[in-house]
Amino acid sequence: MKIQDKESLYFLGDKDKIKQTLLNLMINSIEATKNRNTEYKSAHNIKIEAFAENDNILIIDDFLANGQAVLGMIDIVNQAKATVAGVGIVVEKGFQDGRKLIENQGYRVESLAIVDDFKDGTVILR
Repeated sequence: MKIQDKESLYFLGDKDKIKQTLLNLMINSIEATKNRNTEYKSAHNIKIEAFAENDNILIIDDFLANGQAVLGMIDIVNQAKATVAGVGIVVEKGFQDGRKLIENQGYRVESLAIVDDFKDGTVILR
């Protein structure tokens, strides 16, 4: 699939339009990542008290790259003695090792779109 100009997500039933919109967001994210320090800093505050013991939690995140954000969320859920039911990702950078790190800890990961590469302005999907 070749990324062209950005489109609004009005046709929710059109899978190609959804993927194109998500991939445009992905390209912007990758460009921003190239220009900043690799250290992960988060402005989000999640309190352990938000979860009750024995809760089943499905973690949803927008992008999966090196997996550190998701691993941090898993740690918070575990500290609360709740259970991670799985991990859902909107766009995964398949060329990075985030999925492997999460799956190696025994968690199921599902992604809506997996980007494997970029070549000559073309996004290569798995």
